[in-house]
Amino acid sequence: MRHRIFFGAGACLAVSALTAASVAHAGLVVTGSPMTAVPGNNDFKVAMAALGYTDLMTDGLVTVDQAGEVAFYYHGAESGYTNSFEFMVGGTVLKTEHNEAWSFPGEFLASVAVAAGDALDIGFTSSAGVTAANGDPGFGVFLSPDPSRFIFGYGDNGGSGDADYDDMMISAVFRPSTVPEPGTLALLGLGLGALGVGRKRKHKTNPSA
Repeated sequence: MRHRIFFGAGACLAVSALTAASVAHAGLVVTGSPMTAVPGNNDFKVAMAALGYTDLMTDGLVTVDQAGEVAFYYHGAESGYTNSFEFMVGGTVLKTEHNEAWSFPGEFLASVAVAAGDALDIGFTSSAGVTAANGDPGFGVFLSPDPSRFIFGYGDNGGSGDADYDDMMISAVFRPSTVPEPGTLALLGLGLGALGVGRKRKHKTNPSA
């Protein structure tokens, strides 16, 4: 059974080590196996815990259920291989790691526009030839109360072996498309109404127009 967790502006997250929960406000959605605690052999566990990232989904599939933009940031890596983070379609490499220490908010890599229903076209590859795309074993998603950011951790042995999910660390930050405030919409409606009245008056005073 796969579990779904919803994130969005103003949302909060209630999680435990074994089960997933849902939050009504949506944005990014992660689906996967039941959550576990961040492994003790993850070299960045303490740094992430200080930011509130204490739970891990080891095969998370991240999708979007509203239009917006997703920005990606690099935070560090601990690996015996040389790993890369990339857009899977087309194979555009966004970052190749060299065992850098942890940093936050990290190095900005790229941003991409997304639409409702999109699955993020992202994944990791290693010099050992192991690939973990969004939703695969080895593509770990770290969860926190932050309503707009996931951190992804790569297990460059496919999630087996040491299963520490710290071989490359990337985060995705979701920003929804701008929606006009109700007051702005009201003003726009008044403006359009006034324009319509003006055109009617002009037509009455100048029928040939």
